[in-house]
Amino acid sequence: MALLTGVATANWSLSVTQVSVGQQFAIGGATASSKEIAHIRKVMRLSVSELAGIFGVSRQAVHDWINGEALSKRNAERLFALTQAADMFCQAGVEIAPQMLRRKISGGKSLIESFRDGSDAVVMTLKLIETLTREARQRQLLAERLAGREASSLANLDFGSPHLSEES
Repeated sequence: MALLTGVATANWSLSVTQVSVGQQFAIGGATASSKEIAHIRKVMRLSVSELAGIFGVSRQAVHDWINGEALSKRNAERLFALTQAADMFCQAGVEIAPQMLRRKISGGKSLIESFRDGSDAVVMTLKLIETLTREARQRQLLAERLAGREASSLANLDFGSPHLSEES
Protein backbone atom coordinates (compact mmCIF):
# COMPACT_ATOMS: atom_id res chain seq x y z
CA MET A 1 0.00 0.00 0.00
CA ALA A 2 1.12 3.51 -0.73
CA LEU A 3 0.25 6.32 1.64
CA LEU A 4 -0.74 9.42 -0.30
CA THR A 5 -1.26 12.02 2.37
CA GLY A 6 -1.48 15.54 1.01
CA VAL A 7 -0.48 14.58 -2.54
CA ALA A 8 -1.23 17.25 -5.09
CA THR A 9 -0.13 18.36 -8.50
CA ALA A 10 -0.22 21.75 -10.13
CA ASN A 11 -3.59 21.01 -11.73
CA TRP A 12 -5.55 19.11 -9.09
CA SER A 13 -5.48 18.14 -5.47
CA LEU A 14 -6.17 14.74 -3.99
CA SER A 15 -8.15 14.39 -0.81
CA VAL A 16 -7.60 10.63 -0.40
CA THR A 17 -5.35 9.70 2.50
CA GLN A 18 -4.59 6.10 1.59
CA VAL A 19 -4.78 4.24 -1.70
CA SER A 20 -3.65 0.81 -2.80
CA VAL A 21 -1.16 1.16 -5.60
CA GLY A 22 -2.55 -0.34 -8.78
CA GLN A 23 -6.13 0.61 -8.10
CA GLN A 24 -7.82 3.60 -9.55
CA PHE A 25 -9.93 6.10 -7.71
CA ALA A 26 -12.35 8.63 -9.08
CA ILE A 27 -11.78 12.35 -8.79
CA GLY A 28 -14.65 14.47 -10.05
CA GLY A 29 -15.73 11.95 -12.70
CA ALA A 30 -12.23 11.33 -14.06
CA THR A 31 -9.82 8.69 -12.91
CA ALA A 32 -6.65 9.63 -11.12
CA SER A 33 -4.51 8.01 -13.80
CA SER A 34 -6.05 10.16 -16.53
CA LYS A 35 -5.42 13.30 -14.46
CA GLU A 36 -1.86 12.22 -13.72
CA ILE A 37 -1.16 11.42 -17.36
CA ALA A 38 -2.58 14.78 -18.46
CA HIS A 39 -0.41 16.55 -15.87
CA ILE A 40 2.72 14.63 -16.93
CA ARG A 41 2.08 15.33 -20.60
CA LYS A 42 1.55 19.04 -19.93
CA VAL A 43 4.61 19.53 -17.73
CA MET A 44 7.05 17.18 -19.48
CA ARG A 45 5.63 17.64 -22.97
CA LEU A 46 5.59 13.91 -23.65
CA SER A 47 3.54 12.30 -26.39
CA VAL A 48 1.44 9.20 -25.88
CA SER A 49 4.06 7.26 -27.86
CA GLU A 50 6.83 8.46 -25.55
CA LEU A 51 4.79 7.52 -22.47
CA ALA A 52 4.12 4.10 -23.96
CA GLY A 53 7.86 3.66 -24.48
CA ILE A 54 8.61 4.65 -20.88
CA PHE A 55 6.09 2.14 -19.53
CA GLY A 56 6.91 -0.56 -22.09
CA VAL A 57 3.32 -0.77 -23.30
CA SER A 58 1.45 0.08 -26.47
CA ARG A 59 0.01 3.51 -27.22
CA GLN A 60 -3.41 1.89 -26.99
CA ALA A 61 -2.68 0.88 -23.38
CA VAL A 62 -1.89 4.52 -22.51
CA HIS A 63 -5.10 5.63 -24.21
CA ASP A 64 -6.96 2.95 -22.23
CA TRP A 65 -5.49 4.34 -18.98
CA ILE A 66 -6.58 7.82 -19.98
CA ASN A 67 -10.08 6.44 -20.59
CA GLY A 68 -10.26 4.81 -17.16
CA GLU A 69 -8.81 1.32 -17.46
CA ALA A 70 -6.82 -0.01 -14.52
CA LEU A 71 -3.03 -0.04 -14.45
CA SER A 72 -0.91 -2.90 -13.19
CA LYS A 73 0.71 -2.39 -9.80
CA ARG A 74 4.12 -1.84 -11.42
CA ASN A 75 2.81 0.74 -13.90
CA ALA A 76 0.80 2.50 -11.19
CA GLU A 77 3.98 2.88 -9.13
CA ARG A 78 5.88 4.18 -12.16
CA LEU A 79 3.05 6.59 -12.99
CA PHE A 80 3.17 7.88 -9.42
CA ALA A 81 6.97 8.39 -9.69
CA LEU A 82 6.55 10.20 -13.01
CA THR A 83 3.86 12.41 -11.45
CA GLN A 84 6.21 13.21 -8.56
CA ALA A 85 8.89 14.20 -11.07
CA ALA A 86 6.44 16.48 -12.92
CA ASP A 87 5.48 18.07 -9.59
CA MET A 88 9.15 18.60 -8.74
CA PHE A 89 9.73 20.41 -12.04
CA CYS A 90 6.71 22.63 -11.34
CA GLN A 91 7.85 23.43 -7.81
CA ALA A 92 11.37 24.25 -9.00
CA GLY A 93 9.98 26.49 -11.73
CA VAL A 94 11.93 24.58 -14.38
CA GLU A 95 10.33 24.51 -17.79
CA ILE A 96 11.06 21.21 -19.46
CA ALA A 97 11.64 20.48 -23.10
CA PRO A 98 11.44 16.81 -24.15
CA GLN A 99 15.12 16.71 -25.14
CA MET A 100 16.07 17.60 -21.54
CA LEU A 101 14.50 14.35 -20.36
CA ARG A 102 16.82 12.42 -22.70
CA ARG A 103 19.91 14.24 -21.49
CA LYS A 104 22.43 12.03 -19.72
CA ILE A 105 22.72 12.78 -16.04
CA SER A 106 25.11 11.12 -13.60
CA GLY A 107 25.74 7.45 -14.22
CA GLY A 108 25.25 7.89 -17.95
CA LYS A 109 21.47 7.55 -17.81
CA SER A 110 18.78 9.98 -18.83
CA LEU A 111 15.68 10.63 -16.77
CA ILE A 112 13.59 8.66 -19.29
CA GLU A 113 15.98 5.70 -19.07
CA SER A 114 15.73 5.86 -15.28
CA PHE A 115 11.95 5.65 -15.46
CA ARG A 116 12.14 2.75 -17.90
CA ASP A 117 14.46 0.63 -15.79
CA GLY A 118 12.90 1.50 -12.44
CA SER A 119 15.84 3.46 -11.00
CA ASP A 120 15.20 6.03 -8.31
CA ALA A 121 13.49 8.62 -10.48
CA VAL A 122 13.18 11.17 -7.68
CA VAL A 123 16.96 11.32 -7.19
CA MET A 124 17.53 11.57 -10.96
CA THR A 125 14.90 14.32 -11.20
CA LEU A 126 16.62 16.29 -8.45
CA LYS A 127 19.97 15.94 -10.23
CA LEU A 128 18.46 17.12 -13.51
CA ILE A 129 16.74 20.08 -11.81
CA GLU A 130 20.01 21.00 -10.09
CA THR A 131 21.92 20.85 -13.39
CA LEU A 132 19.31 22.86 -15.31
CA THR A 133 19.06 25.47 -12.56
CA ARG A 134 22.85 25.84 -12.37
CA GLU A 135 23.09 26.23 -16.16
CA ALA A 136 20.29 28.82 -16.21
CA ARG A 137 22.11 30.80 -13.51
CA GLN A 138 25.37 30.61 -15.47
CA ARG A 139 23.62 31.89 -18.61
CA GLN A 140 22.13 34.73 -16.59
CA LEU A 141 25.52 35.69 -15.14
CA LEU A 142 27.10 35.59 -18.60
CA ALA A 143 24.34 37.78 -20.02
CA GLU A 144 24.90 40.27 -17.18
CA ARG A 145 28.66 40.32 -17.89
CA LEU A 146 28.12 40.89 -21.59
CA ALA A 147 25.29 43.40 -21.18
CA GLY A 148 27.53 46.48 -21.31
CA ARG A 149 29.44 45.45 -24.41
CA GLU A 150 28.86 47.05 -27.75
CA ALA A 151 27.35 44.98 -30.49
CA SER A 152 29.69 43.82 -33.21
CA SER A 153 30.08 46.18 -36.13
CA LEU A 154 30.17 43.27 -38.56
CA ALA A 155 27.09 42.70 -40.65
CA ASN A 156 25.81 39.21 -41.32
CA LEU A 157 27.04 39.52 -44.88
CA ASP A 158 30.60 40.06 -43.65
CA PHE A 159 30.84 36.58 -42.20
CA GLY A 160 32.49 34.11 -44.51
CA SER A 161 33.95 36.78 -46.77
CA PRO A 162 37.73 36.76 -47.30
CA HIS A 163 39.73 39.15 -45.13
CA LEU A 164 42.77 39.13 -47.38
CA SER A 165 43.01 39.63 -51.05
CA GLU A 166 43.12 36.19 -52.59
CA GLU A 167 43.95 37.55 -56.02
CA SER A 168 47.65 38.21 -55.44
